[in-house]
This record gives sequence, structure tokens and C-alpha cells, in this order.
Amino acid sequence: DFSLQSPVSGNLEEVHLPQLELRAGQGKASGSLSVGFGEGIDWNPRLTLSELDPSYWVAELPGQLGGTLNSRGALRGEQLEAQAQLDLDGRLRQQPLNLQLEASGQGAVWDVPRLDLRLGDNRIQGHGRWAETLQANLELDLSRLGQLWPDLRGQLAGDLELAGTPQAPQGNLALEGSKIAFQD
Repeated sequence: DFSLQSPVSGNLEEVHLPQLELRAGQGKASGSLSVGFGEGIDWNPRLTLSELDPSYWVAELPGQLGGTLNSRGALRGEQLEAQAQLDLDGRLRQQPLNLQLEASGQGAVWDVPRLDLRLGDNRIQGHGRWAETLQANLELDLSRLGQLWPDLRGQLAGDLELAGTPQAPQGNLALEGSKIAFQD
């Protein structure tokens, strides 16, 4: 199922949907969206997300999520520039979920200054930069793997550090796990 409603204004170079109401599958997005076509493609959505149930796409992930998505960007020729902020809260697999993600970039330089995902007692957080040199860190604290996926058990913790260049990436992965099992 899919429905879209909004007043529309604009001209041949830009379109504005100031009161967007979108329903698709198991979820709803409301807010505003502007799209420009003058010198390439520009976009600027400010959306409130609600009633998102990931089990619509993956049966093992039932839940109710909501939050905000704000983005701005442009594609001019082959040059992409974008920024986005996503903040989701709710319940997934009967556990509280919070996701905060910030990303931005232009051309060959992309930054993720914040990734923070919490699901139940589990947490993944990190940041990174993709440019002429790579720099990223991801911390895993997955103390109850069974909260993440059916029939998964145990604990896993560790760090991933990434360096080098896109042509020659280098990394360091350190993981510690205990009692890890899948489907007895």
C-alpha cells in the first residue's frame, strides 16, 4: 500500500510539498520536502517518521519505530553534496531502540561524525571519515546477542579502527566473545 498527499507549489525549477503525508508499507512520513531541478537536483526533506514496523520487510524484526529525518543535498553533474541527520526511537524485537546518525559529504570527502545505535542492552557507536585518508572507529558492546536476532546467544565486544587510504585501507579489529551460539 502506498499513498501520498500534500499541497504542491513551485515552477519548472523547483517543487515544494509543504505538508507531505506519505504512507508506504508499514510506516508513515510527514513533514516538508523541496526538490529543485534548476542546476542539477537539489533536495531538502524535513520528515517525522512514525509507525515504522521493520517486520514488513524482515519478519524477524517486529517493532514500532519513529523519529526524524532531515537532509539537504545537491547533485550537479557527477558532484554529490549531502548532509543528513536521522534520529529513531521505539521498540524492536520487544527491546528499546535508539539510533542517532549524522553524515555529510561532498565529492570524495564523507564524514560520519556520529553513529550511536542502542538496542536493549547492546550498543554500537562510532565515527569515521572517508577522504584521501581514511579514519574511522567503531565500538561494539553487544552484551546480549539474543536481543538482536532469534536464536542468537552470547556476548561480543570490541573495536574496529580503520586508517590508510581508499586504495590501501588498513585496519585493526579486536573482538572478545563468550558463549556465542546460534540455534542450539
